[in-house]
Amino acid sequence: SGSYVAQVLDSNKNLQKVLYYGYGGAGDLTGSYLSGKTEDEKYVYTHIAASYAYAGEAGFTGCNYNDLVNAGVIAYINYLFGQEEPPKGELSLSSTKLNAVRDGNIQKTPNITLSGDHRNYVTLSVPENVTAHNLSKGTSVTNGKIQIYGGDTFYLSADLLLTGSYASGNLYGSVGKTWRTLVLTTGDSKQDIGVFESETAAPVSFSVQWLNMTRIELMKKDVNTQNPLSGAVYGIYTDKKCENLLMTMSATGTDGKAVSDYFDSALKTVYVKEITAPTGYKLNTEVYKVAVTAGKTMTVTATDERVTGKVKIAKIDKETLAFKAQGDSVLRGAVYGLYAKEDIVHPDGTTGVLYKQDSLIAQGVIGDDGTLEFSELYLGEMYVKEITPPEGYTLDTTKYEVSVTYEGQDVAEVTRDLTVKEQVKKQAFQLIKISEDGEQTETDLVAGAGFKVYLISDLTQVKNGKLKPANGESYTASDFKNYDFSKEQVAVTYENGTAVPVPELITDTKGYAVSPELPYGSYVVVESTTPENLKTIDPFVVNVENDSREPMQWRVFDDRPFEFLLKIVKKDAQTGNTVLKAGASYKIYDVTNKKYVEQVVQYP
Repeated sequence: SGSYVAQVLDSNKNLQKVLYYGYGGAGDLTGSYLSGKTEDEKYVYTHIAASYAYAGEAGFTGCNYNDLVNAGVIAYINYLFGQEEPPKGELSLSSTKLNAVRDGNIQKTPNITLSGDHRNYVTLSVPENVTAHNLSKGTSVTNGKIQIYGGDTFYLSADLLLTGSYASGNLYGSVGKTWRTLVLTTGDSKQDIGVFESETAAPVSFSVQWLNMTRIELMKKDVNTQNPLSGAVYGIYTDKKCENLLMTMSATGTDGKAVSDYFDSALKTVYVKEITAPTGYKLNTEVYKVAVTAGKTMTVTATDERVTGKVKIAKIDKETLAFKAQGDSVLRGAVYGLYAKEDIVHPDGTTGVLYKQDSLIAQGVIGDDGTLEFSELYLGEMYVKEITPPEGYTLDTTKYEVSVTYEGQDVAEVTRDLTVKEQVKKQAFQLIKISEDGEQTETDLVAGAGFKVYLISDLTQVKNGKLKPANGESYTASDFKNYDFSKEQVAVTYENGTAVPVPELITDTKGYAVSPELPYGSYVVVESTTPENLKTIDPFVVNVENDSREPMQWRVFDDRPFEFLLKIVKKDAQTGNTVLKAGASYKIYDVTNKKYVEQVVQYP
C-alpha cells in the first residue's frame, strides 16, 4: 500500500500490444484465439505474455519453456506480438489556417495532411458549393460527408465566386482514445505493475478563407432591334478615364454575352468600355461604371448603333460637264432609284435580309442644286438608276454601281459620292433657199444665204420681260419680225465642257444648209446674210423636242427678186431744165450679164 508514481512506457510496443489485445484489454482477441480456454487460463496466458514483453525471458521465471510451448503460450505470445500497434486517437493537421488560392477557374486550399493512425478517421461535412478531394483515396464529395483517415492528404475547392470563410468545427477521430502503458514501481524488488490506461483524444479543426472574387457579364444588343450582337470586345478599367486596363474581355458570342475573368472585389468600382465594336457597328464610347460585390457576377447591358451609309448623287450634263443644262432643258427634277445589287442584310445577324437583290431601296428627286442624297442606308452593294429623266433629257439607262461597305468602327457614316451624266435631247434642222418671182415655173437655188440661230429664252428682251408672246402662250416667228438681233449672242452647243457658238449657216450651191445638232429648246433663226438683189426673209422659229440623229424635215424659204419701176427724166445739160420734147430712146444694160436687156414677144 502507498502512493507511487507511474511512468509512461510508450517505447515497449510489444507490451502495448499484450495489454491492448490480451485478456481484459480494449482490443481483447482471446475470445477468438483462446476460445477453448477458461477465463482464468486466458488471464494467466496474458500475464505471462506481459511479463515476457516487459522483462524478456526473465518473465518466464518458474515456468518450463517446453511446457509453455506445449500449452500454446508461446504461440499466443507470438500472435499478440504480430498484431498492429494499438490504435491511437491522436490526430493533427499539417495546416489549420488556410487561404484559398486561384487555380484556373476555381479556387482551392493548399493540400492538408491528417497525421495519425491510419485506422483513425474524421468525418468532414462539406458545405454547399464546396468539394473535398481526398487525394490519398482518390475520392471527392460535394455538399456531403467525406472520411479522411490518418495519413490522408486532402484539399477543398470551390467556384471562384465563393467568398467568406469556412470553419470545419471540431473533428473527432473515430478511435476517440489513446492507450498508454503505465509502469508502476512499488519498491518491491520482485515485480513491477503494468497498467494500460486510455486518454480521450483531442479533436482537430481547420478554417479556410476563400477569395473575394467577382466578375462581369456583358450583354450586347443592337440599339434598335434589341437583338444580341456577337464580336464586341470590352475592356475593364480601374479608372473612369479608362487609361488603366485591368483586363480585356473575350468577344461576345452569338447570344450577345461575354463573361470576364475573375478579379479581386477589393477594387469595389471598375469601369467598362468598348474596345472593338461588332462588324457593321460604330464604337460605343460610353463608359459604364460598375460597383462590384464579392462573390457576385455583375451584369452590364450595352447597345451599339449600326454604321449607316449615305450616297450623294451629283447630276451633270454629259456635254457641259457641269450642273448646267443646255437650251431650254433642265437638270433638276430627275427621279433616281437606289437598288440592291445583292441582298442587303441587317448587321445584327438575326434580322436577316432587308432588301432582296434588285429591289428598290429608296428613290428621290434631283434638287435645285443638282444633288440628291440617300441617307440612313444599310451597308451593302447597290446601284443607282434613273427612273424619270428631267425635261429635255433622254432617259439614262446606266446602272451606276456603288459599294457602301464597312470602313471600321470609327466611321459612323460611310459616304459615297456618285456623279451621273445626262444626255440632252438634240436634233439638227435643215433648209433650202430658193428665189422665184411668182411667175416663172422653175425656181432658182440660192447659194450664199446666211442664217444665225438664237435661243429664244436667252434673248435680252425675253429675259427682261419686254418681249412677250403675242398670243400669250408661246413665241412665234411674227414676234421677232422687227427684233434687233445685232447685240444678241447666238445659240451655243457644248463639247467637253466648252461652249461652242452655233456658226452662221451658209447655203451651198444647191441652196442647202444644215445646222449642228441643237439642244432641246425653242430657237429663232434669222437671215443674217442676204444675197444681192434678193429680199431678206422674216425670222422663223425652230423647236427641238426630240432626240434624233436625223435632221428635221426640209424647210424651203423663198428670197424673191426686188421689183422696181424706172422713171427717166431728160434734162438739158447746160440749163438743167427738163426737156419736154418727146422721142428720145434708151437701152437698159445688164451689168451682171454684160448685155442689153431684151424683151421678147412671141406671137402664136
